[in-house]
Formats: sequence, structure tokens, C-alpha cells
Amino acid sequence: MNGKRARLAGFDEFLDFMSPTITDTGYVVVGDPQASTQSKLTVSHTLGLEQNFDHPELILFGFAPPIGAALLCKLAKRLKHRGDQLPQDEPLHGIVQRYPVIIKPVSVERARPFMYAAERWYQRQGRGFRTLQVIWPDTKARFPWEAGYDLSFASQQPLLTNLQ
Repeated sequence: MNGKRARLAGFDEFLDFMSPTITDTGYVVVGDPQASTQSKLTVSHTLGLEQNFDHPELILFGFAPPIGAALLCKLAKRLKHRGDQLPQDEPLHGIVQRYPVIIKPVSVERARPFMYAAERWYQRQGRGFRTLQVIWPDTKARFPWEAGYDLSFASQQPLLTNLQ
């Protein structure tokens, strides 16, 4: 078996292992090792929201995997228990301590390099998926598109959304 097939087989085993959890809870959060090795970014994303709640998957950059998972789980639980879509383009409180987050749509093409697990999961099902990026502010609660944003945070959180 060539190297790519071996990696896919191993990854498919991982997805098979996660499948019961996705069935039971409706989602899982994964830190995408493929993205981390390629870009040196920390990235977490959901898997199962599109399939089980007709809601786009969520992607978050810049947090260590356990923290990123906890933050995305807060959002997924809110979605699961309220039964409606998460609001987009407006501040959402109670996710990150003291700071709001804003959720913005992104194209799957821009998210694809960071969401290998979701890409493979839905590819195996023969369907596509949508993605929303969870964006967090700097320490003065300014978002990347706002004047005065601390650019030292920009390398931790690439914006996949179009801000126009």
C-alpha cells in the first residue's frame, strides 16, 4: 500500500472510531492534524453538525486543542439544545471569557486545507458541507476588521471569510 493510501486508511479508522460518538451526541470536535502539520496553526473544528442539525460545521483557530474543543462544544451544545441556527455576524457572548465571538460564513474551498477530517467524513458520505468560522477579538475586544485591532493576533487566526 502506498503512503497516501496508508494515511487514508489510518484516517478512515479514526473516523470509524468517532462515528458512534457523532451518532450519539450529534457531533465531535477534532483538532485537525493534517492542517497543523501543514500550516503550524492550531485549529479545531466540529464534525457532524451539518449531518445531524442541518447547520454548518464550525472552525476555530488559535487555541490549544483542549480549549478549542471546549469552546466549540459550548457552541454545539447551544445549537443542539436550542434547536435553531447559531447567529451570524453579531456578537455572541458566553463562549470565551469576557469576550464575545462572531461567527461568519466561509467558503468550503477556503476552509478545506484546515478541515481534512470534515472533508473526508462528508466525502465518504457522498455529500458536501458548509462552514462557519468562529472569530475571536484581541484583548481590547476588537475584531480583525475593526480599527485598532492588535495585529499580533493575526498570525494565530487567519480569516477565511470575505469581509466585504
